[in-house]
Amino acid sequence: MATRKIPYYRMESSLIPFRPIRWQAYAGSRGCVPLATQTGVSLERPAPGVTPPPPQPTPPKVKLSRQAIKAQKEEECLQKHAEAEAAKTERNSKPPMQADELVLEECKDPPVFDLQDIPDAMEKMGWPVSAKLARTWFNAQKHIYDNDPNSVQPYESTSVTLDWVLRFGKVRDIYKDLIERGICNRNGLGKLERILSHHLSTMFIHTKSLDLDTGEFLKDLRQFHIDWQFQRASVFNQDTMQSNFSLTDLTGSLARFNLYAAIAKASVRGDKYFLYDDFKKTKTFCINPKVEVTHVFVYIKDSYSFNDDPDGVKSQYLGHWNKTGIIITPQSGLSQAIDGSHKIFGQNSINVRTHFGNYSEDRSRLHSLYFTDEGLEFLVDTRKGLFQKNREQDIYFPIYNKNFNAWREKHDRGGDFMIYSRPKLVKLDKPIRLQLQPICRPPEPM
Repeated sequence: MATRKIPYYRMESSLIPFRPIRWQAYAGSRGCVPLATQTGVSLERPAPGVTPPPPQPTPPKVKLSRQAIKAQKEEECLQKHAEAEAAKTERNSKPPMQADELVLEECKDPPVFDLQDIPDAMEKMGWPVSAKLARTWFNAQKHIYDNDPNSVQPYESTSVTLDWVLRFGKVRDIYKDLIERGICNRNGLGKLERILSHHLSTMFIHTKSLDLDTGEFLKDLRQFHIDWQFQRASVFNQDTMQSNFSLTDLTGSLARFNLYAAIAKASVRGDKYFLYDDFKKTKTFCINPKVEVTHVFVYIKDSYSFNDDPDGVKSQYLGHWNKTGIIITPQSGLSQAIDGSHKIFGQNSINVRTHFGNYSEDRSRLHSLYFTDEGLEFLVDTRKGLFQKNREQDIYFPIYNKNFNAWREKHDRGGDFMIYSRPKLVKLDKPIRLQLQPICRPPEPM
């Protein structure tokens, strides 16, 4: 049976001036050819900064006698005959091939593509931040994220900024919604009250002024996040893309992530009074605090890791890559027609929604591109040449989380880390006003 081409998607520039890059669907005779080969993405290149071992000396050739050469050839003939008979038996024992069964074209010597070529491919695609974060992971000491967003982790706080993130997709709309509506969400206000009550109770014992300015705590971003963050908004993959679903540098850098709001500045007023206990002969100084939160810090916090689901059954598909970029070969495309105008990878387009505080704090466990849970686990040839097949620029390699984890085990390098953006001070158009429960100092003798 002839090899059947399969559909794929590739981002391409439009021939029309000033039109953005868009996904181009290739199907039917324009699809890609699946390849049968024993070769996958290479993990052999030494880790950054590691000197490769010297090549092993070639052992001297042993000159065989004529009888030995003849015996060797006879052994090779017998081996080939046995392999041919085994292949014939296997073919005869197979059930009849189904009409939609995929046939792979043999490719004995595909080009070499190393996992560490991906950052260079990202740069060629115009994704400098994605490339920088990927190189940070390859350069770091071996470290695996424990999926606890509040645990102590290595972190990076210079590559991703809030202003940069707001340039992409729907992120600015989600940011505005967070500031204008999200921080007053009921769940967020409940957490805000608990945070203020806790810190003001401590402050009331030791200080006269209860006004808050948390900027002094930004030196430790992890602890600042634990102590003062009270609301978040989820940003999904499609929110980071262009309007035509084309991937961006933000998609490659963070994929799914959260925007966070934390207390920045607040003033506290309220009636102060003493409670007297005649039986115990004590007095207790109290306040009915009225709090006005006037400023918040907004920032991004996310993990950069390649953790898969704990069951270990599936590994996240990250696209097919080569040294020039990425294509997507979704399994759903094998059985569904491609409709590039209304569907993306066989699924209906998803309406953009913002969720405040309804999802786990750490939205993303991986930081590359994906649209489907499963991709095709074999090389493909897009076959763009007119007369030549298996050209280096046409062959793409399937990449999964498991490839990065295997690289880490092989080289004892590859460090997961947290990403923070520097918190941005934002003045609220409408301050948040809260009436808290009374707080008191410890009783004193009368």
